[in-house]
Amino acid sequence: MGGVGYVSIGTADQFGVADALGAIDDTLAGNVGGAVYGVAVVVVKPLKAVDKVADLAKDAKKAEMKAEAMLSKEEKAVKNATGKGNNITVKTQQEAERILEKARPNIPWSETYGPKTKVGKEVHPVDGSGNALGFDAELPHIKWRDWSGGKASDVEGHIYFESVNGSF
Repeated sequence: MGGVGYVSIGTADQFGVADALGAIDDTLAGNVGGAVYGVAVVVVKPLKAVDKVADLAKDAKKAEMKAEAMLSKEEKAVKNATGKGNNITVKTQQEAERILEKARPNIPWSETYGPKTKVGKEVHPVDGSGNALGFDAELPHIKWRDWSGGKASDVEGHIYFESVNGSF
């Protein structure tokens, strides 16, 4: 008996994944009676879901870079700070709080002059700690710290403000 031979050539996209796998099964199994034989060639492309994940990762990185570009110079100074002595001065207490919340949102409020925690921020009045950056006088300030990363990545600073409510 003469057999019938065939070759299936295509991509997984052309066959559909189930059809491509079916074509391979049909071709390799042949006919039990030996009447049909053949070879299936299927070119498998990367799954579209994998491409989507890569695209999402790229989009997330772009969004992060865009958000970083939108930070003010004061917010960048606090966010990228390292070590001690990271001090800035702004107009109001509200602005100081906003900067900290945006640049380091995971720092919780602590009690002023309370027990020292590894991570915290607290409002200090004029307290004899020294003059504010760029001023010949002391100013109230928010003292902040994040010592959670170990000695090599400890960071702390002050955000001095000229007024509590925007008026002097």
